[in-house]
Amino acid sequence: MYFPPDVAKALRRSASSEKAPAFVRNLADMNSLSRMAATGFDIGAGFLQGLPLLVTNPAAWVRAQKFVVETLRDPAAFENYIRKHEKTLLEMGQPVNLNEFVEAWQQANRQGSGIRKAQKFMRERPNFLVGGKRVGGATIAGAGDYAARAFTAFGLAARIEMYEALRPMALRAGRKQGIPDARILEDLSDHVGKMTGVTSNAKLGITGARSDVERSIFFAPRYLKAGIGLVADIGQGGIRGQLARESMAKMLAGGTLMYYGFASALGQEPQLDPTKPGFLDVEIGGVKVGFGSTWRSMAKTMGEAGAFVDDLVADKPDNKQPEQHLWTIDPQKNLLAKYLSSKASPALGLGWDIAVGRD
Repeated sequence: MYFPPDVAKALRRSASSEKAPAFVRNLADMNSLSRMAATGFDIGAGFLQGLPLLVTNPAAWVRAQKFVVETLRDPAAFENYIRKHEKTLLEMGQPVNLNEFVEAWQQANRQGSGIRKAQKFMRERPNFLVGGKRVGGATIAGAGDYAARAFTAFGLAARIEMYEALRPMALRAGRKQGIPDARILEDLSDHVGKMTGVTSNAKLGITGARSDVERSIFFAPRYLKAGIGLVADIGQGGIRGQLARESMAKMLAGGTLMYYGFASALGQEPQLDPTKPGFLDVEIGGVKVGFGSTWRSMAKTMGEAGAFVDDLVADKPDNKQPEQHLWTIDPQKNLLAKYLSSKASPALGLGWDIAVGRD
């Protein structure tokens, strides 16, 4: 099989072991570790990456959560699940683990990894002081193993459940459009990946060096690209566009109804205006609680951008200097800067705050 020169060059680049400079890799490793510490030790997977599945197919979401519990109780359940769905996994053509939120633990096996050294340090320490109690270092490291297993289990089950549920419909719709089955299933696999917040760097032709740079800049680059990619697919033709449009419509309707039901059950007024504080939030015990995920942040940003454009067109007096909203990097004055700074890695976020003079 032969490829055109430009395609062959891109394939060689994506398959290369090219690395970013050491300081970039170390920064990326630090970000991966902080990302896992912030998001890996709770039940957040089902309400962040799993939010689209929760609002479009609650039964499948429950099955994925049940699988997490089974995996934590018995590690062999993970292997049994893979064997049971081996045909689907092979058809999807995706790695078992695409979850960047716990990739820090997998990266510990990489030679020279700062995370590997931190893991080794924890396992060798006799104890740490946690909440006034002494906890063995090996116990803390073991908690990382459990967290990685739980996140991987949910993501895997969510993608498989979604793929198997959508497969018959996708094949029917694609065949009516004259699309080959292989292309239909490839687009479906890509779609369920984006719906659960994962993308494959290998499929995108992203080198190891570029991946390290992305990990050093953004808090969760693959999760961010998945959300933006799904929104971009809405304008595509074929089965890819159809799946994106139908899924986004179901998410919008299902998510709105679910939130409205929560708020009404608590006797609170639903806040559905993305330009106002408390968007999609409810108050529980004096604490604001609401949907997370990239979908909420994108909806809020697009809502605020629409309101800003409306103000400009209407020439309202509260926008006396609209040009400052376009060129400044201050998140308080630029909606794009506000969105990007909220997705920045801890190191970049700190630098951003210093640059704009924020405490």
